Amino acid sequence: MKIITQSLIVTLCLSSTLLATEAYNPIAYGVKARGMSGTGVAYLHGAESSLINPALVAYTKKSEVALGFTYMQGGADYKTDSSSLDFDMESTLLPFVVMNQKIGENYNIGFSLTTLSSLNGSTSTSPTNNVVISDISKTRISIPFAYTIANFSVGLSGIMERQGFTIVNMPSSPNTGYGFDLGLAYNLDAIGLSVGLDYKSKINHTMKNFDNTSGEITDMEVNTASEIALGIAWEILDSGHAIAFDYKALKGSEIFKIEGAADIELEDINIFAVGYEYKSDNWSARTGYRYVSNLYDIDRAQEITVYVPYNLESHFSIGGSYKLSSTLSADAAMTYAISNKTYTDSGSFDIDLTQASLALGLTYHY
Repeated sequence: MKIITQSLIVTLCLSSTLLATEAYNPIAYGVKARGMSGTGVAYLHGAESSLINPALVAYTKKSEVALGFTYMQGGADYKTDSSSLDFDMESTLLPFVVMNQKIGENYNIGFSLTTLSSLNGSTSTSPTNNVVISDISKTRISIPFAYTIANFSVGLSGIMERQGFTIVNMPSSPNTGYGFDLGLAYNLDAIGLSVGLDYKSKINHTMKNFDNTSGEITDMEVNTASEIALGIAWEILDSGHAIAFDYKALKGSEIFKIEGAADIELEDINIFAVGYEYKSDNWSARTGYRYVSNLYDIDRAQEITVYVPYNLESHFSIGGSYKLSSTLSADAAMTYAISNKTYTDSGSFDIDLTQASLALGLTYHY
């Protein structure tokens, strides 16, 4: 059985902080939801909702196309008792396009193409002559279908996902995986209250990993974890105000497996998000906050940070939309992550992370 040595783990740690960003597991896949810190399991964002809970698009009044991108940038400082490294994350663009087509009053079908992650990071600032490079990319195609009867709706998306992953001197073969997204929603129009439930299946990505140092080839899994999410939203009638709350449980233990290192597992993750929106006739404003618990297993921080593909602990967001015409609107959102530090129980390991993003998009109704 092949063994990952301690020296390799330490080497990987030097690049792992670049993965501990939003680029692997985005706050949201659409501009509107990003402005509300990802809330959208029960709150309608038009065609973009098919990326969060496909059941919600059943409540759209018109067919719609939305497209846009997220620009992301960040960095990290890594310190031990004897050394330090400053990481610069290369700026990242995450484009998306999503369409929802109404078929009569009760049926909707759509299409989406999203880049969920595309991260390149390197450093050579401290100490000199140290360069660490990481790359992760994930592109997803989904075909959502939604049906509604009375106030109840159900949605199902088939998913095809292409992923590549490289860390330090260990390139891996790209892999295509398949999964599904099943959503339910119930809308109480009379009081403006909506509830939603969504389940996204695990998408398996087993890749051949080549170690340039040892020449060994191993099987490595960097899977898209399954997740279940519950949401509730309240649009205060005739006021323009709305508030939404989401809870998501992400199965972190499903993500990373390396041949010969089966003991290394990530903690399961709990995500809480609250979002607010105010709508007027021609514009809307949004804001939100997102908190991720169990970000690290502190007792195993130096080992676990090798494989951390999660968000930072806290994100704030702000965003809005403006109607350019009766059929076209422009959308924008900004997020900022509060820097957080992680230590081993001995106090010898310190990571300081930063991240910010800007998302822009257009929405067309027809």
